[in-house]
Amino acid sequence: MSVNSDGLIIKNNEAVLPGYVAFLDYRLSGERIFFTHTEVPEEVEGQGIGSKLVEAALQDARARRLTVIPGALLLPCIPSATLSTWNC
Repeated sequence: MSVNSDGLIIKNNEAVLPGYVAFLDYRLSGERIFFTHTEVPEEVEGQGIGSKLVEAALQDARARRLTVIPGALLLPCIPSATLSTWNC
């Protein structure tokens, strides 16, 4: 779990702000994890919450030695340097 100065809490692929919840959807298949979708409430879009969710999920997947398969909708959220770093 991580908490930042804005009160954003990220845990279990959910980001919680006062009054809002964003999430990253995924599917596990053996040693592969498929990131399929992020959902961020309109009221808090543009604050980098989706990117923070993806980064936390990538760190978790790496720690668990999973092969990451990003969904097409997530690719704009992940800088290309991150993709090569995380070997997605």
